[in-house]
Amino acid sequence: MSHFITIPHALFRIFLVVIFSFYHAHISVGAAGGSCQKFVENDDGTVPAKNALIVRQGTKSESEYNTISDAVKALSKLNGPQSIFIFPGTYKGHMEIDYKAPLLIQGYTRTPQSITENKVFVDVSLSLQQAGSIAQSSGIWAKSSCFEMRNVNIRNSFGKGTDSQAVALTSGGEQQVFKRCLFSSYQDTLYVPSKRAYFYQCRIEGAVDFIFGAGTAWFEKVQIAVKAPDYTGV
Repeated sequence: MSHFITIPHALFRIFLVVIFSFYHAHISVGAAGGSCQKFVENDDGTVPAKNALIVRQGTKSESEYNTISDAVKALSKLNGPQSIFIFPGTYKGHMEIDYKAPLLIQGYTRTPQSITENKVFVDVSLSLQQAGSIAQSSGIWAKSSCFEMRNVNIRNSFGKGTDSQAVALTSGGEQQVFKRCLFSSYQDTLYVPSKRAYFYQCRIEGAVDFIFGAGTAWFEKVQIAVKAPDYTGV
């Protein structure tokens, strides 16, 4: 059985100072010197934004997509700011997001201002050795700049915490925003390799080195949960 310990607020702040450089939480300057799209916060997390690409498992509609990956592929025919709305479900496998304009991914939820009612899960069981690189072991490898994700839970369930690196999220784009998302793995849960990212009201779970990378990140109202390695004998 896994066990969780939530780091106290004061200790949590010290922990972050040791690991990361900080930058101002309000993201306004884009990767190329322009402004990132400021996506509107919707009070109803069950209704897609106007013109959003819609992901719904089992859909028969030609205007909707069965998987997140299919919706991401459809972005190649579009330009300018876009959004993807994901209906409830567990979406399996590694996916990469590399869109050249501002992009919002919104998960279905009855309470968009809280993490407790998230209904969208990205689930992968993949190690560094299996994938070939740290980023490729991620549930999601977000390469896009000016990228925002809300109310999505990402889990890499590989191993016991003593096996291998197995990343939930790689935040690889400039000025990315993650709001009310959960990231869970045993080893190396969250990878910020080189760019800047902002995490708000998220939860990050892991057992070994589970926040790492040479990038810059700001964590605001974030829970850091220490998950005991899932093995017996200790």
